[in-house]
Formats: sequence, structure tokens, C-alpha cells
Amino acid sequence: IDSLAQVDPSWFCRLMPDETRPIRFAVIDGVTGSIETFTTLTLKRVAGQAQRITFREAGTDEITLDDWLEAHVGGDGNAEVRAAVRAAAGGDLRRLQAMRPRDLSRELPLSRWDPAPRDAFLEAARDLRSGDFGIVRYEAEAFDSLANTAHRCACAACLTTSATDTSNDDLNLCQLEVRRWVKGSDPANATVDLLSLLPWNDVAVGLEETDATCIEVRLVDATHNTRPIEDLRVSLNMNIYPRGDRNDDDLLNVARTVELRLENGLGGAAQWAREAAQRVALPPVPAMPAAPPMPPAPAPAPRREAK
Repeated sequence: IDSLAQVDPSWFCRLMPDETRPIRFAVIDGVTGSIETFTTLTLKRVAGQAQRITFREAGTDEITLDDWLEAHVGGDGNAEVRAAVRAAAGGDLRRLQAMRPRDLSRELPLSRWDPAPRDAFLEAARDLRSGDFGIVRYEAEAFDSLANTAHRCACAACLTTSATDTSNDDLNLCQLEVRRWVKGSDPANATVDLLSLLPWNDVAVGLEETDATCIEVRLVDATHNTRPIEDLRVSLNMNIYPRGDRNDDDLLNVARTVELRLENGLGGAAQWAREAAQRVALPPVPAMPAAPPMPPAPAPAPRREAK
């Protein structure tokens, strides 16, 4: 026991997650040196306290059609809309992205849908065709060491958000939706909060040992399409850190900035009407002047007969 207390414990910190290490204890006769009895304890490393947090943006290839539908036409009242879109796109978000407006009109019963989910879907589908998924997803994890052998650990964290430009009056027209769930679980069961963009706001985020925590942020129309919102762009600051321990440590207080965009149905209609009016107001293209008439061909010279 005395010699065990002198062993450098750093070997245990170098264990990979879920790796085991045996320690054998023996009772030795001090005279004969023979082993009277022994036992072996198998030690397994478990996650410790968070020493660093990672906060990275997830790729769009990880966003599925169900994720997109839940973000844009979520809720129990829109289950029929989601089912129709899922069937028309064959469950493939990239196929939906390639569908043109006339394809959507042909494949979907748009005229039978309620105006609110129909307008929200058509607006999101338009943005999707231009490459804007309307979803910004991050993955956050906490680790118990700075080494490569660090073990993912649980951490009660806090996510703080704020718009960089607080002078924009249109920020009152929208809210920030923050959704979070453990990767691998059903995003439909995500924890959802609606926050004001003014001033700083924060939400609790539970970082788990089992897998990364997905965090999605997007702008939502606070007017419910009663006031036009046209191409509203917001630069959002985000910080994630252990709850109750906000400091300037870059390893435990990780900052990100993301650009978000919002346009509702009234805003899109106003933009379309303005562009149509501009097309009508353009001066007509002048006609090309008629080509001058070709001069008549000269008469052939008379033939002279040989004598």
C-alpha cells in the first residue's frame, strides 16, 4: 500500500476512453518471499470535469429532409404537409432542392393547404433552390483533457446570443429560434426556445458524454406574416461556456459568429411586385433601323460582234 501511493498516476490519465488497466495486489511473506494471496482490480477510466469545449458548424450534408421540414413546417398541425412533401421528394432533401415551382405545383396539393404553412413552405423551398437551407447547425462537445486521449464528458453549459447590430429596427419583427438535441436522437423531440435578439439572451445547453449536442439557430417571423419582412440579414454572436463559469479562457468559452437571413411571404411579394414594376417602367428597346435598299444592278454592256 505504501509503495502504491508513490506510483505516478499519469499513466492512468493516458488511458483511451473505455480502456481498462489491471492492478494486482499481493500479500507477500516477508521471510520466505512467497505470495500468500492476491487479487486483481480492473480499473476503467471515466470522464472527468470539462477542460475544453468544441463548437463547430456541421456540414449541410448532415441535414436531412425531416430536419428541414421540422425547421420550416414543424408542429403537430402540419403533419399532413410534411407527409406530402416527404412523398413528393422521395424522402430526399436534394431531390426537393432540384424541384422547380411547376414541379411543386404538380406534385403537391398546395391549394388545399392552409395559407400560413403553404407560404412558409414555398418561401423556404425558394431559398433551398438557391442553396440556402435556412438552417444553421452546430455541434458542441466537452472534453476532460487537452490531450488527444481526452474523453468526451458531460457539462452543463450555457449558450449566449446577441445581434452585432442592435440599431436595426427590423430586429423587433423577428425572433431567434434555438433548437438543441443529442446527436443520434430524434430532432423532433428537440428542446426549443424563442429568444429576442435584443439584448443578450442565454439558454441552457446540456453537453452529454454519449455524443455531440446539436444546436440549430434560425430567424422566425414574429409578426406571423402580418408585416412584410424583406431580405432581413442579421449577424449573430454566440458564446458557449460552462454554466456559472464564464471567463476569457478560449478553451472553455468558445465564440462563433453566423449570418442569418429572413424573408416572409409579404416581403417576398413586395419584392416581386417592385421588380415587376421596374420591368414595366423600362423604356422599350428601340427597333433596329431598316437596311437601305440595295442599288439596282448595272445593265450588262452590249456585246460587240467580231468582223
